[in-house]
Amino acid sequence: MCAQHKALIVEDDPAAAAEIAEILKSIDCVSDIVDNKSDALARLRRKKYCIVMLDLEIRLDKDSIKGHLAHGNALLQEIRSRFQQHTGLGYKLPIVVISGFAREKAQALSVLRNGAADVVEKPFQSGVLAQTVLRVLELAGRTTHTMCATLAHRPRSHAEVGKIAVSIPGTWNHRRVTVEVGSRVVGVTHNSLRILLRLMQAKLLGETVHKRKLGATRDHGFKGIARLRRDLELEKGGIDDVIIGDDRGSYGLGDLVSVQSCNAKKLAEIGDLDISSLAQSVHELLKK
Repeated sequence: MCAQHKALIVEDDPAAAAEIAEILKSIDCVSDIVDNKSDALARLRRKKYCIVMLDLEIRLDKDSIKGHLAHGNALLQEIRSRFQQHTGLGYKLPIVVISGFAREKAQALSVLRNGAADVVEKPFQSGVLAQTVLRVLELAGRTTHTMCATLAHRPRSHAEVGKIAVSIPGTWNHRRVTVEVGSRVVGVTHNSLRILLRLMQAKLLGETVHKRKLGATRDHGFKGIARLRRDLELEKGGIDDVIIGDDRGSYGLGDLVSVQSCNAKKLAEIGDLDISSLAQSVHELLKK
């Protein structure tokens, strides 16, 4: 028998949890079930999972009497903050939110922005849930469980050793977009994101970019680069080789920088034409 995917189900309704587990079993996925936020985080610390199935209205811990929407939303954000890696199409650890609140558009959009791979409304149809799980596993690079092992333990190539990886997984709210710089996860403004995407595009093309193409309107100085450095917390982290410039006003990403991924589909949801166009260009260049 082929190795099976492993799912963590976070659901405080025993009947619903059992039904989800049966549906997952039908697509060759075994499950562990917990009914509260605390136990879910403990399981994720001890064991590797291929996917998380999350109800939003869950209890805080095993001693809590009643579930609350806030605990599920907080758990979603905590899981995503710990598992930020992205394939360019989907997070490597996908989270499917299953909730009666999914029928509310604002709530559904909120959980997607916070890093959910998809949202399934309760009551759900078994076929819809199964197809959703298969689709998000594929986007995560986990079409088979054998691929999960490769995904989780892929050694870095010699070219990647010593590199500072820069990725844009696509998580965002109204003001900030998540960016990964090395081991750091930060939030950048939309203005900084446009500049970063242009620098990533130039890096993949083997070019630098003059400050006027980045938005500078004067010959002296360019505050946009300074703001981007601040957003990326480069001074705080002591990383001074990420963004480089010359005395002619051209900027680029340094030799130690490796552009890893850019989730163009998620960034398009921001609704900014410049961001969408640049993100798509970076995504296409990464595929070459």
